[in-house]
Amino acid sequence: MGRLNLRSIESWLEEAIQKQPDSTSTLLEGNLGTLLYKEGRFDESEVHYRRVLARDRYHLESLNNLAWQLALRDPSKTQEALELINRAIEFHGTLTNLVGTRAVVLIRAKQFDQALHELRVAKAGDPVNPSFSLSLAWALHATGSTDEARREFRVANQLGLTAAMRDPLCRRYADALRQALSSN
Repeated sequence: MGRLNLRSIESWLEEAIQKQPDSTSTLLEGNLGTLLYKEGRFDESEVHYRRVLARDRYHLESLNNLAWQLALRDPSKTQEALELINRAIEFHGTLTNLVGTRAVVLIRAKQFDQALHELRVAKAGDPVNPSFSLSLAWALHATGSTDEARREFRVANQLGLTAAMRDPLCRRYADALRQALSSN
């Protein structure tokens, strides 16, 4: 989708948010946050996720997406990210995507043992999800388990991990991991 089309969608969403009742505007605002995130406009995306959470503190996608974004953008915000994702899990249950996000937050918080445990559990529940293998490789590499990290990274690639599947913030960590694992 071209930049002009994305700008048109963004304008339409912003206009609709202003005109709609709260429940509809919450959905639209969350969608706008996601659109801006995918464009790499993280500060604006964060504003929209926070607005959604001001109206609905248990909004699943906003809790998950904001926790992910905060953890990957700024290690000083991992505590807030952990609080957000824990709230999502407490309210919505241990959905594998939420557990995967919590594991990434834990990696960024340097709580590698807990992250490894959660990723192994998540991977057992969804063994064909390449994101879990990628995150597992990241955590293993951080703990010095380079050979295991290489194996998991290969698994992630075999499962279909491609640049198109990765989000803008995760891409830099995946690329750095690829480089580190190929140079050791």
